[in-house]
Order: sequence, then structure tokens, then C-alpha cells
Amino acid sequence: MEELTFEDRIAMEINENKNFWLDKVNFHLEKLLDKVNKSNKLQKKMAIHYYTRNQVSKVKIKQLKEKLKETLISQQEKGKLYFLIDESMIA
Repeated sequence: MEELTFEDRIAMEINENKNFWLDKVNFHLEKLLDKVNKSNKLQKKMAIHYYTRNQVSKVKIKQLKEKLKETLISQQEKGKLYFLIDESMIA
């Protein structure tokens, strides 16, 4: 009678307890799948978060551009008025 190798003994044990090993493998695969799904949920949540932050930033930039435009226009008008004041003082 020949001696069984380690691989042969493992194969025999797996064949004898097939349902146990299938359940064990299924449990392991389900844990891996849960981990991947958790990672995907986190990525989706972060994508939504950064999209929202980007939209808020766009609105803020738009408001600041309008304010800057108004400030520049008022500065130009003040410059015109100062020019008129200087001309009237000379005359």
C-alpha cells in the first residue's frame, strides 16, 4: 500500500466533506463581495460629495465674478468723476 501525499489527503477530505467546504468557500466569496460592494458604495458617495462641492464652488465663483464686475464698473465711474472734478478745478 502506497503512502498518500498531502495533496491526496486534502483531496479526500474535501470529497468526504464536500458540503462543508462548499459552504466555507461560499461564505468567503460572500465576504469578498461585501467588501467590494462597500468600496463601491464609498466611491459612489464620494463622487456625489465632490460633485456637490464642485457645483457649490461654481455658484460661488459666479457670484464673485459678478461682484468683481460691479466693483470694476463703479471704480471706472469714480475715475470719470474724479477726472471731471480735476478739470473743473483747473478751469
